[in-house]
Amino acid sequence: GTELARRWRAEEYRPWSLERTVDELSFALLRLNLADIPVIRLGLAPEAELLPNILAGPWHPALGNMVQGRALFRWIEEQVRRLPAPLARLTLPGRLQGLFWGHKGELESEYQAISIPKSKVTFWDRPIVKFTTSDYN
Repeated sequence: GTELARRWRAEEYRPWSLERTVDELSFALLRLNLADIPVIRLGLAPEAELLPNILAGPWHPALGNMVQGRALFRWIEEQVRRLPAPLARLTLPGRLQGLFWGHKGELESEYQAISIPKSKVTFWDRPIVKFTTSDYN
């Protein structure tokens, strides 16, 4: 019964794909995070009454996780690009372990493409990310 639903039915509106949604939201989330602006929710909770009423669009039960993982990847990619030497090891807070490789490991190949295979990644109990460019740093 909404204007957006009417436009969708009339083919005047076409929602983004899930891939584009994750991509665009990850850019926005990264910018908000870097500006210290908190984001309290991404996506819609999978409530039984809501799901049958979704007409179209990029709903996914792990949308928030997918967006956060992609935003983390974008940030790490930028930091690695700025390093003065090739990355030898990446150490991250343990709380990021569930986001790092992405939903169901979807970001693993992208990390490998920027020379970050699993063998270079460790997690620790400290709240900082450490980029090591040699075995001595």
